[in-house]
Amino acid sequence: MATTSANMGKGTGKGIAMLVAGLVVGGIVGYAAAPRPSGVGLQSPPSKGTYEDGYKAAKKELEDLRVIAPEQETMTEVVGNITEVKDASFTMSVDASTVNPLVQGVPMRREVVLTKDTKITGMVKKDPAVYAKEAKDYDKKFAAAAAAGEALKDPPPSQFVEKTLTIKDLVQGDHVTVTAASNVKTAEKFEAVSVAVGYSSFQVSAPPPPEGAKPVSGTPPPAIPLPPPEPTR
Repeated sequence: MATTSANMGKGTGKGIAMLVAGLVVGGIVGYAAAPRPSGVGLQSPPSKGTYEDGYKAAKKELEDLRVIAPEQETMTEVVGNITEVKDASFTMSVDASTVNPLVQGVPMRREVVLTKDTKITGMVKKDPAVYAKEAKDYDKKFAAAAAAGEALKDPPPSQFVEKTLTIKDLVQGDHVTVTAASNVKTAEKFEAVSVAVGYSSFQVSAPPPPEGAKPVSGTPPPAIPLPPPEPTR
C-alpha cells in the first residue's frame, strides 16, 4: 500500500510539472502575441523585460487559480514520502503539490535528521471493542439530542488515535509531515522537531457494523447486460 501511494505521488508530480510548464509557456507566448501599440510587436525580438513580464504574469495567474502552490518565503514544514530509513535519519521525496515548481532552489529530495528531542507520532487504529463502545455511546447522545430538538456538538468518534512512535516504526513509503525549527526552504538536510506519519504503514479496515445490523448473506444479483452496440454504417 505504501509503495503504491509513493508511485502515485511520483506520477502526480510529473503530471503537475508538465501541466505547469505548458501553462507557463502558453502564458508567455500569449503575452508576447498580445496586441501592442504601433511600432511594438513580434517584428522585433522580444526584450528581456517582455519575457520576464510574461513569466511573472503566467506565474501569478497559476498561483491565483491554485494550479500550483503559492510561493513561500519561509518553509518550516515539508510533506512527502519516505524513500529510505537509516539509523538516525531518513530521506524523503517532497510532494510536488506542496511546492511551487516555478521557484528555483527548492530541493525535492530531503534528508531528515532525528534527534533525541524529535517527536514522532502516527495515527493507529483503535481497539475494535473500544471504537464500538464509543460509537454506541455517540449514537445514544445523538438520538437524545435529536429528540430534544438540539444539535449535538460532540464530534463523532474516530477509528484512529495518535500514538508515539520511534524511528524503528518508520518504513519506506510512509507519508510524513515534517516540521523544523527554522526556515528549511532550500535545505537538503535538516533536523526535525516533529514527524507525523499518515496511515500508509498501518492496515485500514472498515468500521464495525451498527448494533443490531443483520449480516449480508448470499450472492449479489447478476449485472444487467448492456445492449449490443449499434452497427456502424
